[in-house]
Amino acid sequence: MGLQCDECGSSDFDLVFAGDCTCHHCGKYVSFTFDQAMREARHGDPLSQTIVGDYYHEGLGGVQRDFRVAQEWYLKAARQNFAAAERKIGFAYENGINVRQNIDKALEWYLKAAAKGDVRAIYSLGVVHENYRLHSDRAAFQYYLRAAEAGYHRAQTRLGYCYYYGIGTDVDKEAAFFWYEKAATVGNPEAQYALAYFYKTGTVVPVDEAKVIELYTAAAEAGNLQALLSLASCYEIGDMVPENYSKAFDLYSQAASTGDGEGMACLGYCWEAGIGVVPDHDTAFNWYLKAAGTGDARGMFLLGCAYAEGIGTGIDMERATYWLQYAADAGEERAREFLDHLQSTNPSASSGKPYPDDLPTLDDDGEEAYDADLNYQDKVNDGYVR
Repeated sequence: MGLQCDECGSSDFDLVFAGDCTCHHCGKYVSFTFDQAMREARHGDPLSQTIVGDYYHEGLGGVQRDFRVAQEWYLKAARQNFAAAERKIGFAYENGINVRQNIDKALEWYLKAAAKGDVRAIYSLGVVHENYRLHSDRAAFQYYLRAAEAGYHRAQTRLGYCYYYGIGTDVDKEAAFFWYEKAATVGNPEAQYALAYFYKTGTVVPVDEAKVIELYTAAAEAGNLQALLSLASCYEIGDMVPENYSKAFDLYSQAASTGDGEGMACLGYCWEAGIGVVPDHDTAFNWYLKAAGTGDARGMFLLGCAYAEGIGTGIDMERATYWLQYAADAGEERAREFLDHLQSTNPSASSGKPYPDDLPTLDDDGEEAYDADLNYQDKVNDGYVR
């Protein structure tokens, strides 16, 4: 019989993620537990089998994460031509999750799901063509357009990006605004952040600072890191809102807690300069060290400055030069200027990038591994929200 809506009794659902579904008949949001899904999955219901796969894939509801078992359940549902399961297998092949990465296989599974009208699969076809197929921007654009016109917010956001930068189509900033606004209206945080730029710069629409802050806030609350950092900066310097150091410190702390290098660097500077907190140079230095370990240019620059000026650590010109050089190579112009200043005033400052064997690195603390794991999890989450 399969899972049923407790409002209307329908068994026709759109699977959003894991046990979260929307009833096609009455539109009610319904959430099914692992036990409910497993009971029906064992009787061959493909929706339930896919939900069980999601629980195993994400390790939700007390279920131990197991990609292999997740794939087994997806395959059971896919053998019954269930589009959502076919799409998830395509995502596994696209990203090499429990299988060897195979873009051709990914396309094969995405095409199967797309043929059944699965808009997320259509969007994923656009992603594959844009990222893995040479000279396929036009095809990617067409897939994004199909999925966007069907109402999928991620495709609408990407379509806005294509129109703004002329990817697979001519540059059309009015069309970009149109699609960003559509996605932003239904709560897509990337679209909200992009739309804020239009209101901030007066592109297509008049400048509206209140709208910018509204969009930054909505996107930040939905987890968009760039919006979170932009909002924090606004409160730090009093741009478009009254200056509020305490609010800035809280927002930078949120960004840093995600493992974001820029957020860590900004939080470190708050501790150094006393922005929303009593200054503590030791804490500032530790955040700079973490930020630099992620490869963030600002973090490397501030760490180099800390070594040069003895902020939270002893003065060490060799380490200062090392981190400033890497920051400069990563595009941080202030690092190049400061490095030139050091070399002109301090003959002991080397122009190279020596890395003494005794330099502390973040590998010992697992920071780089943590960052890599975070990036991987972002990819996984992105795919299964598709």
